[in-house]
Amino acid sequence: VLPENNSISEKEDFDRSKMPQEGNVKDFRISPPEKFSLKNGVELYYMPYKKLPLNYITMLIPSGASLDGNREGLANLTAEMILKGTDRLSEEEIKTELDRLGSSIDIYVEQDFTHIQITSLTENIEDTIKLFSDILLNPAFDDKEIKLLAAQLENRLLWMQDQNQIIASAALIRQYFENHPYGHLSIGNQDFFRSVKREEIIDFHKKYYVPDNAKLIYTGNLDKGKVIKILDKYLKDWNKRGQGKIEQKRFTSMSNKKRIIFADKPQSTQSYILMAMNGIMRNDDKFENAHLANTIFGGYFLSRLNMRLREEKGFTYGARSNFRLYNNASIWTAATAVQTDATIETIKEMLNVISEMKKENALSSEEIEKARGYLVKGFPILYETIDKIHSKIVDIVSFDLPLDSINIEYKKLQTAGKPELEDIIRTYFNTENIMIMVVGDKKKIYNELKSITDEIIEVDRLGNRIKNR
Repeated sequence: VLPENNSISEKEDFDRSKMPQEGNVKDFRISPPEKFSLKNGVELYYMPYKKLPLNYITMLIPSGASLDGNREGLANLTAEMILKGTDRLSEEEIKTELDRLGSSIDIYVEQDFTHIQITSLTENIEDTIKLFSDILLNPAFDDKEIKLLAAQLENRLLWMQDQNQIIASAALIRQYFENHPYGHLSIGNQDFFRSVKREEIIDFHKKYYVPDNAKLIYTGNLDKGKVIKILDKYLKDWNKRGQGKIEQKRFTSMSNKKRIIFADKPQSTQSYILMAMNGIMRNDDKFENAHLANTIFGGYFLSRLNMRLREEKGFTYGARSNFRLYNNASIWTAATAVQTDATIETIKEMLNVISEMKKENALSSEEIEKARGYLVKGFPILYETIDKIHSKIVDIVSFDLPLDSINIEYKKLQTAGKPELEDIIRTYFNTENIMIMVVGDKKKIYNELKSITDEIIEVDRLGNRIKNR
C-alpha cells in the first residue's frame, strides 16, 4: 500500500535538542458514587459512566478465605462452583447464554470477600442480571462437578509450586499470618480437595451467601432508578437471614526480629526475593503519605530500589515495592528476581536502601517532587476508562472509605511534605523487624544466607514449615 502523497512536514518549528517542558498540573475532580439500599437491604453504590453503553457490576460478599476454618479452600471452591450450573441451567448453557448476550460473570475469592463481577452491554443488562440472580440463588452444586473441580484445583496447585513468585507469596502468607485466619492460600490444599463433600459446600453457601452484609457496586450508563428497579426485580427472593456483621480477628504485627523464609528450588538459575514489613492500614488518614513514600522507595522506575538494583548494580531488570492490603492487616513488600550468584548481595542492598531512607534528611526535595509529579500528573489517567473507575469504587467500598476518597487522595498527594514522609518511614521501616522470603537453589545460596541472619526457616513450596529444621 502506497501513500497518496508525502505527508511528512518539511519544516520543524521546535528544537529537538531540548527536552519539552512539562505542562502544569491540571485540577482534577470526579463526582463520588451515590449510596442506596435495595428492598432486601443490600447496599448499592451507583457510579454513572455515560461515555459508552457498558455496565460493570460487582457484588462483594464477606465470604472470603478467612472463613475457611480448618477446611482450607472451602470459600474458593464454593465460589467457583456457582458458575458450574443451576437448578435450571448447566455450565455449558450458562456459557452459551453469556456468549449470546456478550456478557461475562467472573468470580474470585480473596481473604475478606468473594467478588462476583458482571460486565454487560446496556441493551442486555436486564437479561444478564436475570442470569446472575439464577447463578447466585440456585446453584446446583452437582456432586460430580464438585469432584471434577476439586481435581482441577489440585492440578492448579501443582502448577503454582513451579512459579518462584507464587512460592514466595505462599511463604509470606503462611509465615507472616501464622495462627491467623489469613494464614493460608485461598485456593485450598490437597487434603481438602480429596475429601470435600457436597454438604459442606451447600452449608457454606447457605450461611454466607446472604444479603445481610453484601454490597453492590454499579458503574455504567443506566440511570440509577433503572438500575435499582432491575436489581430489586431479580433479587427480591434473596432475603436476609438475621446474620450480624462478620467480625474478623485484627492482625497487629509480626514478631520483632529479622527472619529469612527459605524455599528450595533445585537447579534454579534465579532467586526470587520478597521482603515484608508491617504496613499501614488502607483506611489510615496517613495512607496517602505512605503511598508517596512507597513511590520513592520502590513504586516506580526512578525509585531508590529500582535505581540501586537495576541501574547501579545491574542485578535485575526491575525491583518494586507495594502494599498488600486487607481489611484487618497491611504488609509493605519489596520484591525482585535476580541471578543466583547475586542473591546475597541483592538482599543486603535492599536492606541498605531501607536503612538509608531512615537517615536524617535522607529525602531530598527534588526526589519528593519527582515522585509526587509521577503520581499527581498521572492521576487523571487512572480514571479515564470504565473498568478503572469501577475498580477504584470497589476498593472504596471494600475498605469502607469515604465516598469522596478519590478527590481526597488527589489533594493529599499534592500536599504531603517531607515531615509527613519522614514520619511514615520512621514508623514502618525497620530492618530488624522484617521477613525475607527467598526462593532459590539451596546448594548455591543457603549457607551464605546466614551472613544476613541466623533466623532461617525452611518451608516447602506451599509455605509450610519443614519439620525438624
